[in-house]
Amino acid sequence: MSGQRFLTPVLKEGFLHKQGAVRKSWKRRYVVLTTNFVYYFKKDDDAEPAGCIPLDSVIAVAVCDPPPKKREFVFAVETSLRVYLFQA
Repeated sequence: MSGQRFLTPVLKEGFLHKQGAVRKSWKRRYVVLTTNFVYYFKKDDDAEPAGCIPLDSVIAVAVCDPPPKKREFVFAVETSLRVYLFQA
């Protein structure tokens, strides 16, 4: 389904939880990893992403240890602009 939305190959896709930037609540997001970007959508059939992370701006990716309160399998994607938290 998502292969038609992207010009570059889709490497992985599926649902993750993402922590909001302003309100620190966790939301379920459909995440698509391509060769150049990580896109995240509010729903898997949305035409436009809610946001994207250019992979060339990623400084580090790391498992959160210890994880945020009452969360497991959390990892951080750090860019120069912000740190994105995702939960698998």
